[in-house]
Amino acid sequence: MTGKYSKRIQPTRTVGLASGILYGIGCGIGGSIFILLGTAIEAAKSGILISLILGGILIFLTALNYSELSTSLPISGGAYNFSKEALGGFLAFIIGFFLWIANIATFSFSAQAFVVVIDSFFPATLIPPLFLIIVIISILFTAIVVFRTQRLALRTLIILSIILLVLFAIFIFAGLFIAPITNKSRFSPQFLYSEINFLSIISMFSLMFIFFTSITSNVAYLNPDLKNPSKNIPKVNIYAILATLSIYLSISVVVLINIGNNASGLGDSPLLLAEVLFNILGIPGYILMVLAAAISTFIAMNAALGSAVSVLYALA
Repeated sequence: MTGKYSKRIQPTRTVGLASGILYGIGCGIGGSIFILLGTAIEAAKSGILISLILGGILIFLTALNYSELSTSLPISGGAYNFSKEALGGFLAFIIGFFLWIANIATFSFSAQAFVVVIDSFFPATLIPPLFLIIVIISILFTAIVVFRTQRLALRTLIILSIILLVLFAIFIFAGLFIAPITNKSRFSPQFLYSEINFLSIISMFSLMFIFFTSITSNVAYLNPDLKNPSKNIPKVNIYAILATLSIYLSISVVVLINIGNNASGLGDSPLLLAEVLFNILGIPGYILMVLAAAISTFIAMNAALGSAVSVLYALA
């Protein structure tokens, strides 16, 4: 570690282990769980649980590599620093530039997903001009939060992650303990033991891996801010992945046992979780999951733009 690097990272180590884990979980639980879960269950049925576990194992191995590299290079820039150390010069700059573009694209797509969530809740009120206005407002608001101060953006993301975890806890509790009373016609734990198509498990494995990729990539940009990086960087990656995998498995189980032994047509629903909780808790349940979807997409916007700023700073 050079003296130059030490001077750059010393003042920024303000993030503790718990905050880092919450950050990783928040980045991990993006809009994919709302949009892609129905398609995955329709194809693999209960085999989706195996696909998730395989995806968790693969991202766990990836996280070990990220942790080792980040511990040796705990400076701003995330994955760009790895290429800079390995390749250097112009090639590293090109990689960093495309990483920046990728984060900006993720930010843009998340903003559009944010509006899709709103459109699903208020389909009659959103005409195309209003759609564009909401996208622009969400982008400007997130940009102001991130560029105003990274610390404020980080605090906002962690608070939203806590709210999201509470909403998912309600979903899981309701799906396991309230559904047998209020959703008798669709509540069927036997669906967990339905016939498994192993070919679909493999094909859905690649789709499920997407659920986890944002954990390691975004946590890599947070690593320079972590206290005691040699110990906390591996812990944040590992604990965030384990927690996210547990949440994904729990949510998937709840969905599987509350769809009435029929997985057909689930891929057509952009807000499957909201529909499941609607069958259990009624309108309040639907609203809670729409709120969760909106929060998850906003977290993705926040994290993507923060990562883009980190890469831009490292490229400068």
